[in-house]
Amino acid sequence: MRLTPFRWIWVLFLLPWVSSCTTPPQRDFADTLSMFEELRQQYDVPYSRMGFQKSPLFAFAKGKTQIVIDEAFSEGLSDAALRYVFVHELVHLKYDDPRRGYDLLKRIHQTNAKDTELMNNAFMTLLGAYGQDPEFKGFLDQVETRANHYAAQHLIDRGENPCKAIAEIEQYTGARFRFGTEDLCK
Repeated sequence: MRLTPFRWIWVLFLLPWVSSCTTPPQRDFADTLSMFEELRQQYDVPYSRMGFQKSPLFAFAKGKTQIVIDEAFSEGLSDAALRYVFVHELVHLKYDDPRRGYDLLKRIHQTNAKDTELMNNAFMTLLGAYGQDPEFKGFLDQVETRANHYAAQHLIDRGENPCKAIAEIEQYTGARFRFGTEDLCK
């Protein structure tokens, strides 16, 4: 197709707008690791590992030392939003939330189930069976609220807007991520 002078004017007019709609450049992996390590030390979390994988959970603390982050999630967020996620997950490790949650699910299972075979299954199996239990939901609300408070305060201390970071994370994931920050982000 031949561009007429009129079409050239439209192309030149739209070019700055189109270029502003491109995806942001990918974060350098070394910068991501450096950010994580700096935050790990700041929050006094013993040796931790950060792993990247394709995951529908986006980010989660695992065991006593590991945080798993979805590859695309880590690349698609602003620095402030990624910092928020890292602090949130590091706080879970600091307070041993994954182990405490697993222990609670096992105790709920022992109380409610006749089937002891499920007892030896992984956290996700127990979570699927008892994730809606009122006691577990209360625990989850408590630990998520605490982790979000730490993460929000971290951004506030840096002069960044935690509500903007939370909105970005929620838009990216399509999930609610604001436990305990409702008053802050009205």
